[in-house]
Amino acid sequence: MKRFQEIDLFRGIAVVGMILYHAIFALNFLNFAHTNILSDLWQPYLKFVQFTFLGLVGVSMAISKKTYADQIKRALKIFAGAVTITILTYIFVRDYFIIFGILHLITISIFILPAIKNKKYMGLISGLAVISIWLFIKDIPSENIFLFILGFKNMTISSLDYFPIFPWIAVPCFGLEIGHYLYRDNAPIIDTKCPKFLRPVLFLGRHSFAIYLIHVPIILILINIILASIFISQFFLLVLQG
Repeated sequence: MKRFQEIDLFRGIAVVGMILYHAIFALNFLNFAHTNILSDLWQPYLKFVQFTFLGLVGVSMAISKKTYADQIKRALKIFAGAVTITILTYIFVRDYFIIFGILHLITISIFILPAIKNKKYMGLISGLAVISIWLFIKDIPSENIFLFILGFKNMTISSLDYFPIFPWIAVPCFGLEIGHYLYRDNAPIIDTKCPKFLRPVLFLGRHSFAIYLIHVPIILILINIILASIFISQFFLLVLQG
């Protein structure tokens, strides 16, 4: 299937936003910075990244020519990445390990969206239905982990990344509807060659899954390299002054 570069560009922009957010989050989590990334000031930025990632799952599904079997293979690949992240966070940050994050949600989306893909307005209808259900369940307390995944209120679990099925699966559903509208002729919106300065962003968008898996370890390694460099510089400065 021919790639639509505007989709890759938007996904690449979201990847850049994600990397920046996670870098700041890591600095805060390790107590090297004190930026309140959950404040109202950060919310539009964070929501843009989240909605772009998940919305493009639906947009991509709308133009995809893959068979359902191929979609399942893709979903299982993403699910393997999701399980890996769950295991690693359980080992290293057990109190905040990721039970159901964005990759888990994308996996479920890829399983479900083909069922409504070719039915008119079903993306819109499904998205509205999901939000309606969420409004009903979001304040119902439960300590059951499966209900936590669905979106019921849980005050006992803390997770670094949490995208419950309700309401978040509505975003790929709306993305599916947007994709059908924008690409009803199955032709790209931007059909000109990508400018050179945007090609790195395009690359990030085309390899977003792999980058998602490796970017946090790279951020942590870079932070430790920088800290080690500062420590060594200060040590030699003290030696020279002494």
